[in-house]
Amino acid sequence: MSRTKLLVMISCVLSAAAVLAALGPSGAAEEAAAPRERDAPTASSARRADSRPRRSGPWRARRAPLSPEQTEGALAFARQHLPELHRRLVRALEENPRRAQPLLRHLWHQYQRVRELPPDVAEAATVIYRTNIELFRTRRDILQAESPEEKERLVKRLRELVTRRFDSDLIVKDYRIRRLERELADLKAELQKRRQQREQIIEQRVKRWLTAGPGPGPHDRGGDRDRPPHP
Repeated sequence: MSRTKLLVMISCVLSAAAVLAALGPSGAAEEAAAPRERDAPTASSARRADSRPRRSGPWRARRAPLSPEQTEGALAFARQHLPELHRRLVRALEENPRRAQPLLRHLWHQYQRVRELPPDVAEAATVIYRTNIELFRTRRDILQAESPEEKERLVKRLRELVTRRFDSDLIVKDYRIRRLERELADLKAELQKRRQQREQIIEQRVKRWLTAGPGPGPHDRGGDRDRPPHP
């Protein structure tokens, strides 16, 4: 797994609460994640839409409805780690499946990323995911508290949540460091190997340039894309 993929994976897991934080007693998460109903298009807006290039490929695939297997995987993840969200998603799928798809897709992508992590790191990342939601709710309850006793109790709860999130974040960051250390060690080993094979690599590149067909060259666009020959 590359460093970029790892960082994207972890950041997406940690940012998932931005969507789920909208969960409230009225079920606002589904509304927040669902696309807004638009006014009927006018003739001019229809012409502009027709003139814009159609998106396809990976972008359209990300917007497509989940398959039954993907939906079940996302719901199983929510059932285990976010039971309240699971109940609301089930209800939304029964009442209006189309409007439930954005949040369901988001949850599916988080499920995919979390399940690629080692078990202890996946658990820590899921705790962060769930705790972020509880932090937003607890802060809201503190602002709405009507008595000093209730506010004191909620502040104590907030401290517990912050502590839990901090400790889980340490586990995730430690994993990132260990991954980066292994990647750095691999890069150092590859660099040493390339130093040892300097003459073979140069000769290989010369041959590739001499045998390349018409065009800018054999994948030489400013980057070092040649790999060292196999021993």
